[in-house]
Amino acid sequence: MWWSDCPAKLKGWFDRVWTLGYAYSVEDGKHTVTGIQITKALVICPAGHPVEHLEEIGIAESMRRIMLQDRLSGVGIPDVRIEILGGMVGQDPAVRQRNLDRAYELGRIF
Repeated sequence: MWWSDCPAKLKGWFDRVWTLGYAYSVEDGKHTVTGIQITKALVICPAGHPVEHLEEIGIAESMRRIMLQDRLSGVGIPDVRIEILGGMVGQDPAVRQRNLDRAYELGRIF
């Protein structure tokens, strides 16, 4: 993720590929994944501010709403999750290492 949305190339992919009629369909108000068979998705977002600050100002909720509810579970992917790895703005090596370790573990168990 980049700020509260995904990087431009991924946003372009959503705009061009993840489209109604190809990637998902809607019947009786229910979204179903069709052309792209995805059962789970993990969004990892390195963030400058600590997660607590992002929660306090509403940015974390914005990221969840856009990526999870709108783009992923909102079009039929049943198992979606976001992990915000915050606190990077201070350039603390311990925070950096903690976030790298967490990202590695998330990828390993995904």
